[in-house]
Amino acid sequence: MSPSEVMSVLGVKDWKMNPPVHTYTETVANMEKYGLIPSSEMDDWKTGPYCNKDTCMIPYGVSVGNGDMIPVSVFVAFSNGLITEVSVHYNELEWDTVLPILKNKYGDLWNSDNQDLVITDMKNKTHDQVNRILLNHKTGGINQKTSDKCQISATNYDIIETHNTALGMYQSIFTISLVSKNF
Repeated sequence: MSPSEVMSVLGVKDWKMNPPVHTYTETVANMEKYGLIPSSEMDDWKTGPYCNKDTCMIPYGVSVGNGDMIPVSVFVAFSNGLITEVSVHYNELEWDTVLPILKNKYGDLWNSDNQDLVITDMKNKTHDQVNRILLNHKTGGINQKTSDKCQISATNYDIIETHNTALGMYQSIFTISLVSKNF
C-alpha cells in the first residue's frame, strides 16, 4: 500500500506528505516538561495527519466502535508497500468498551498478564500506580488473502508517562504486527 492508499482506507482526506519536523529547541523544551513520548505526540497533534515513506500517523480524525464511535490515534508502518504494523491508541476509559470488540473479532484466545505500573505526569511531577493488563493473542492472526502471520496485542495502559492530547492522559493501545510474510 502507498501512503495515499493508507490514508484513503482510513478515510483521511486532508493530510501531509513529509511535513517539516519541529525545531530542536521546541522539541527539547517539551521533552523536559512532558517527557519524550508525550512531546512527540504533541508534535503529531500540531502537524495533523501525515505520512513519510515508511509510516503514516493519524493523531485524530479516525474513530472505531459499534454504535458510539471512539476517537483513536492510528500509526501505520510499512515497507515496500507491505503494512508491517498498525497501532491504535484510545482513551483508557474506553478499555471496557473496546475489549469486547477485540474479543468478538479475534476470539477469546488471549494470554493475560497483570502487573503494577507507575505512570509519571512529568508536567506536574506526580505519579500514579495502576494495574496494567497486557493481552497477547495466543494464536495471532493470519491474513486470509495472503497467509501472512501477525502478532496481536492490547494493553490498557500503554506507557510510563501521561499523555497530553485530546485522547486523554491515560491511553490504551491495540497493535497488530507482521511476524512473517508467506513466501
